[in-house]
Parts: sequence; structure tokens; C-alpha cells
Amino acid sequence: MEVVCAIELFLLLKITASATKKKESMLIEMNGLSQDGIPTGCESVSTVMVLNHWGVEITPESFIDSHLPCQKFYRVDGTLYGPDPEEAFAGDPYSSNSLGCYPKVILKALGNMKNCHVPGMEDLTFKDISGMELTDIIDTYIVNNIPVLLWCTMGMNPVRDGMQYYLDDGSLYTWRAGEHCMVLCGYDEENYYLMDPLAGGEKVGYAKEIVEERYVEMGQHAMVVWE
Repeated sequence: MEVVCAIELFLLLKITASATKKKESMLIEMNGLSQDGIPTGCESVSTVMVLNHWGVEITPESFIDSHLPCQKFYRVDGTLYGPDPEEAFAGDPYSSNSLGCYPKVILKALGNMKNCHVPGMEDLTFKDISGMELTDIIDTYIVNNIPVLLWCTMGMNPVRDGMQYYLDDGSLYTWRAGEHCMVLCGYDEENYYLMDPLAGGEKVGYAKEIVEERYVEMGQHAMVVWE
């Protein structure tokens, strides 16, 4: 805990030092990855993009198969049950009939990687920053060359109610249809730039206002990895 606090203090000092010289535009250079063959695995593919950026050599397939907590759907007397996407990936990332997950699940996977002593993980810190305003994310991380995993929607289309099922505790859960995880990597006066695994991992510019709206509609989910 003391090590993590020291790292965050160091980052805060960097942020303070750079706050007065924020650039009008910025783009973090990093390599993209496509989610072809992993139709609902945007969270995993985006996470691997970030891990690769920090020098961790892993593929999306290895990340999913060895580290991602997944839980399948099942029926009891005809009633559909499934996982809380805050606790496990809902379904199978290799199946188009599955849903997805949120930052806490990715944090579990990264923690598992660190516990398994995957090379390069010992130097990384990861944090759920859900609830943080998007402008603050830019000022805190992007201006300091730290890409951010951001939950928005596919094509920045409006969020809508999706599949419904029951959790293990008997409560009814409604999925936010259109959920999509990308890597926020830059900005200019008009756009935010995100590496989109549905676009082959290419950087795509979306109008700032739209990204901010979709980010809020999706519940302001975001997380960051840095060294």
C-alpha cells in the first residue's frame, strides 16, 4: 500500500508540474489491436493494447484464457441467470451472444497476472478511476502520456436497455446495450481520440461532447494502468 501511495504521489507531482503547460492537442503513440475473432472481447483487447504499450508481452487470447474471470449464463426452471458484470465477464468473449464486463473484472485479471509473475507486471500499477470526470481524466493521465481504458458505446451510439436476466442473489439485472471499451489516447480542440478494437485498433476521433455523453450514460467506467 505504501508503494502504491508513493507512486500516486509521484504521479500527482507530475500532474501539478504539467498543469500550467497543457497542450492544445496531444496523441499518445501506441500500437492497436483488432478484436476480430473475439466479438465481445473489447475490454480484453483494449487492456492488452495498454499492457503491450507498457512492455508486457501478452496476446488477447492468453489474457482471456489464463486470467479473465468469466461466468456463463444458465437456466433454472426456465429462468435465465447470469453474472454481475462488476464481478465476472458475462458469457464468453469468443461468442457473439455474450455481453461484457466493467473495470473491477479487469482489475481482477491484472491482479491474477501479477500473482502469476507475468514478466513486466511487477512494474505496473492499475487503478479503477470510475466516476472521474472525463476532462479530469485528460488533465490527470493523458497529458502525462498515460492511456486510459474508457467504457463508452459502439460507434458512440446512445445507450439503451439490453438483455435482462437474474443474478445469483435473485435480483433482476438489465445490461446496458451497446457497451464498448476503448483506449483513450489523445485529444484536440474538437475531438477525443480512442483506439477502437472494432476498427482494427485504429485511432478514431469522436466529438468531445458525444464521448462525454456516452461515458456518462454508460456509468462513467474507466481504469488506468501505468508504470
